[in-house]
Amino acid sequence: MKELIYYINNITGEDEHCILNKKLNNYVNTCFDKGIDYGSKQRQFAIEMSDYYGGEIPQNILDTFINENYVDYIHENLSTHNAPLLQKKLLKFFSNSINRFIDYDGTIEIYSFYIIVNNDVNVESFKKNKKLLDLLQFFNYKIRETKQIENENVLFIEPIFSENVDDWVYKNCKGICYHFTTREAADNILKTGFRIRNNAPINIPTRNYMYATDKLSIRSGDEYVNAFIDKVTNVFDVTKYELAVLRIDLNRARGNRYITFYKDTAMSEPEAVFTYNSIPVKCVKEVNYKQIKK
Repeated sequence: MKELIYYINNITGEDEHCILNKKLNNYVNTCFDKGIDYGSKQRQFAIEMSDYYGGEIPQNILDTFINENYVDYIHENLSTHNAPLLQKKLLKFFSNSINRFIDYDGTIEIYSFYIIVNNDVNVESFKKNKKLLDLLQFFNYKIRETKQIENENVLFIEPIFSENVDDWVYKNCKGICYHFTTREAADNILKTGFRIRNNAPINIPTRNYMYATDKLSIRSGDEYVNAFIDKVTNVFDVTKYELAVLRIDLNRARGNRYITFYKDTAMSEPEAVFTYNSIPVKCVKEVNYKQIKK
């Protein structure tokens, strides 16, 4: 049974609604008996956790939280590699494309498996399907290769092992990150902050990607930064809508939230990180950066 909880969004100040299950709601209500600050903190954590899982919080995560033990639910999801749950979600949205799954029988890649694609499906188009890629990313999996086995189209799915990089972001980089985007996107972020946004209809959150450097600041024309920007932005969008660079000071969020970061394994640069947490607008400001190229 789920219950509709009414609350004020701590990021935007707007009235919003969030679906919390009854057990979680009852626990949050008891937290206010220990004080408004504690209750508000636990409620916000519960809301973000529920948003992250699309309202379907795994029982072990829920029990750990209710027993008042800290749980890094994002790291738990990224490191668990729950292949059965991923397969269940894949069948829910791609039952017309997927014939069956076959577990990988190797000794090292114990979390890997094969997707057998129906013969009437264009496998090249299927493996580029955004919903498919978003689901794999959320469960921290990727497509390693496509091949044919006994006249069947097969996708080999393997796990990605994410590394928590909070020490890098908060200690080496002093809680300072950068985000490279277009002018249009930057204008929205400067109004609302970085928000957790669920991808409909698969109901999983999007990642917020950042650039965290121990140099603490970036200067216009830096060749290394320019190369990174070229990798993470669409050159046509930047040319059309203009490049915008946002500086995120996570120290301004301290006290009411802790934002966790992970290595972006799709990028070779150590500065490439991401978070599944929302970042309040008070942490974000635009900086003057010109992508001057020699």
